[in-house]
Amino acid sequence: KGAQQRLGSAKVLVFGMRGLSVEVCKNIVLAGIGKVVVMDDAIVREEDLSANFFLNEGHVGKASRAEGSLPKIRELNPRAAVEALKGACESIDEARVKEFDVVCLMEVPLKEQLRVNELCRKHSVKFFSGSSHGLFAAAFFDLNEHKYTVEIKKKADEATQASTSENHEMAYPSLKEAVGASWAKIKGVRKVSPIFCSMQAVEAFFDKEGRFPGKGDADAMGEIKKDLGSAHGVAEGVFQDDVIEMIAEQGHCDLSPVCAMTGGVMADQVVKAVSCKEAPLCNYFWFDARLCQGVVYKLA
Repeated sequence: KGAQQRLGSAKVLVFGMRGLSVEVCKNIVLAGIGKVVVMDDAIVREEDLSANFFLNEGHVGKASRAEGSLPKIRELNPRAAVEALKGACESIDEARVKEFDVVCLMEVPLKEQLRVNELCRKHSVKFFSGSSHGLFAAAFFDLNEHKYTVEIKKKADEATQASTSENHEMAYPSLKEAVGASWAKIKGVRKVSPIFCSMQAVEAFFDKEGRFPGKGDADAMGEIKKDLGSAHGVAEGVFQDDVIEMIAEQGHCDLSPVCAMTGGVMADQVVKAVSCKEAPLCNYFWFDARLCQGVVYKLA
């Protein structure tokens, strides 16, 4: 199959329909992905309208995020099959994973990401996950054993250009391997960032407590920073309290420009994963809107 044929026959599952997810859905549907299935049973709230441009005031309190988003997603590309599924993330089991070529989880606790990632790897399904926290966002990619083609253009003479294709293969670490990787080994211009570390600390707190940290959680956050520093080989000083506070305060806030940037990067990787054309990123991307900076880390 050619790249466009692979796109047209691909099946992608997207769980979670907040700001980051709608950017991914928009881009992959416009790119020609054959089938996109969305899941999110949460009833639409007024604040959802700020970043989910598929929704309107009529959906508030009446429709789920997935069902409300469906009509506008379908309008983007009539040739794409776009459906909504009911169910929590826990309902994504082995049988469900096997139906798709790509699974994307958005704003999902790490425990669920790890579970679904293992199922995806077992059946050679590409896995993506992402989260958005106001001015900050992050994404993880696991394409397992991925083969792709790169087109090399060469100048045959002054008037013509010739092109050849080179085949490549890349092995991705699992999410479990990436989560357990040493941050101290990240060197050079991409050395470990306080933003990256602080975001990991906030998400670790959320996974444990089911909420974002507040002013009374200094002791609990201190323990998390200590544990993460020890596990990943970095000093506690890489965790910046002002950044942690900022991320926590903006935890449930979706800023459209941040979602557009990070969602665009994620969608581009989905297209590369499915089309098997051009080199994809490996394996962790984070974005800091204060600096308008996106960085790719390879963890594990």
